[in-house]
Amino acid sequence: MEKRRRNPKRDLILKNISPSELKSLNKSKQIATAISNILDDRNITVEEFAFLMETDKKTTKQWLSGTHKFNLDTLYRISERLGLL
Repeated sequence: MEKRRRNPKRDLILKNISPSELKSLNKSKQIATAISNILDDRNITVEEFAFLMETDKKTTKQWLSGTHKFNLDTLYRISERLGLL
């Protein structure tokens, strides 16, 4: 397993974040990773995903970064458009 390099900015942020916020961020990262994996499996680019979602590339990049807090409506739309529902 690769050892993580120290990142002073990340360390400062993590030091000042509550356990519940950290848990929420971890969930967002897991969701973003799952979406990215589906896009990769289907050879869908970020641009194509943005078009599919009827949004801009910047928004979809935020979703896929793992730092976006998804709401239920957004997750439902993504699931619908990717044919998961």
